[in-house]
Amino acid sequence: MEYEEIKSKVFSFEKVGDSIEGELIDVSEGKFGMDYVIQKDNEDYTIFGTAVLRNKMKSVKIGEYVKITFEGLVEGKNENPYKNWKVEKAISEKKV
Repeated sequence: MEYEEIKSKVFSFEKVGDSIEGELIDVSEGKFGMDYVIQKDNEDYTIFGTAVLRNKMKSVKIGEYVKITFEGLVEGKNENPYKNWKVEKAISEKKV
């Protein structure tokens, strides 16, 4: 039997405003937190989650369409910066 490796590209948010939108097809526990796989234009992209992103993604279910936007670094309570995200979930039948 022959097998084909299933690959997913890593989506990197490099600057404020970078975003990805598509169908959430998988959520799994990664090495440092939750990993999210979003399918866009028949390509799979992995997003490595942070605590903030994990909290904002709680209401998004597999099969739903989502847009994740990097909003930059924010200074936390202990003056430690963290990545902030805007998460938008599709509310209509129309795919993004």
